[in-house]
Amino acid sequence: MSKIRVFVIQKILFPLMRIYWRVFRPRTFGVKAVVVRPEDSSVLLVRHSYGDTSIWSLPGGGYKPRRESPQAAVAREIHEELGLRVSTSSHLGEYKTQAQGKRDTVAIFLCQVEAATITKNSELAEARWFSPAALQEIDKLYTITRRALELYRESIASHTP
Repeated sequence: MSKIRVFVIQKILFPLMRIYWRVFRPRTFGVKAVVVRPEDSSVLLVRHSYGDTSIWSLPGGGYKPRRESPQAAVAREIHEELGLRVSTSSHLGEYKTQAQGKRDTVAIFLCQVEAATITKNSELAEARWFSPAALQEIDKLYTITRRALELYRESIASHTP
């Protein structure tokens, strides 16, 4: 991504979107994916190239419920952002927030991908696999990311005899 485009997104468009959200309080829908690498249980986290670029998050994005299902949206977002193809996904839960002014409902999925080789797009500053132990050490995580990881851990615990 060019430096001019990053500047325009970070300094102009993103702040304008936040003002719009606070004034009009639109209802939005999103998806987030806990992508787990099966061989070592590492989880994929990303840092976006817009907003606060120091905070780690899960891959995902917005969708229009009239145009696609949450399952289709999470597969699309993972492919667009990371070049990964989802082989399976299961719904872990939902997260509702008004943190940025909009009324956002986010579906959270546990996803397996066909391969672990990442090809990130320009929306992402970084994408990295984190071991379960390393996840515990990360200070800068969005609240929704913490909640999604809790849901993931709960799903593991409920399936362990």
